[in-house]
Amino acid sequence: RGVVSSLHFAPPEVLSGKGRRYASKVDSWQLGAVLYTMLFGDLPFVKADNGSDGDLLERESVGQVILAFSKMHHQERYEYLFATERTRSITISDDAKDLIMNFLCPNPRMRVSLFEALTSPFLI
Repeated sequence: RGVVSSLHFAPPEVLSGKGRRYASKVDSWQLGAVLYTMLFGDLPFVKADNGSDGDLLERESVGQVILAFSKMHHQERYEYLFATERTRSITISDDAKDLIMNFLCPNPRMRVSLFEALTSPFLI
């Protein structure tokens, strides 16, 4: 009956309490965060501007960052995730970036499903 999720991988609808029930689109968001972490070696919602690389935000702040991220326009979200200071100049394909963006879409209705993700050029 409760929601179980690692805070760094929790989608906005879980954090805001707007998700009435656990849906597969929650898994899509979490997979996007995992894919980002695998490709860049860092969590997507961590401090990027402090001196020590990879320092995690305070527990309460991570949720606030995710909720703020969900309110950004598409281009702002893209710049947040793929800014050079965040990615440490690691280069990944545009197809990989598109898949991450589709997984980390704040609107669960527009977020790519796991089945739809299988047709991504990045995975083909």
